[in-house]
Amino acid sequence: WRKAREDKHYLAFIRKHPCLSCGSRRRSQPHHEPPKGWGVAWHDRLTIPLCKKCHSRERPGRHFYATCEAWERATGVDAAQAMATYHAEYSSLYPTRAAWERPSQ
Repeated sequence: WRKAREDKHYLAFIRKHPCLSCGSRRRSQPHHEPPKGWGVAWHDRLTIPLCKKCHSRERPGRHFYATCEAWERATGVDAAQAMATYHAEYSSLYPTRAAWERPSQ
């Protein structure tokens, strides 16, 4: 079950995108939404790209924004829509790797 959530190819794809928070073109880090460090192992496809500076602000215990909704209001970004857009782009570029199922809760 753990292997189904890990996708190193998708994470490499996310790293190539600019930061969704500030737009920095430096190498991004995948940010699991909600953050993976909260003791929950989310699927790697549920990520958005954040630069190192913005990602460090969103680490567990050091959240600049109290909620995902507060971050979305501040940045004007819909995280769910962004994840869907990245997944659609990945699916068109790598159709054989694109199939995935949401892990059962």
